[in-house]
Amino acid sequence: QEVQDAMLAAMGTHSVIEAPVNREAAKEVFRTVLVGLLSAEELSIAADFYSSETGLKIHHSIIDGENAVSEYLDTE
Repeated sequence: QEVQDAMLAAMGTHSVIEAPVNREAAKEVFRTVLVGLLSAEELSIAADFYSSETGLKIHHSIIDGENAVSEYLDTE
């Protein structure tokens, strides 16, 4: 229930937790909550990291992982 409450607070709507799950809204909640937990200095460090070659490779790996999970869930 706490996760649902946090998601509702972040989105201001029930669209994330209704069935079927609104994946785009859920991703936006995830991003919003994560960014909200970081200080300006931490955001700067993260931006510097993700603009590096290693950071870009990791970022692409994360996207590939998200896509694989979405494809798997779509077949369920």
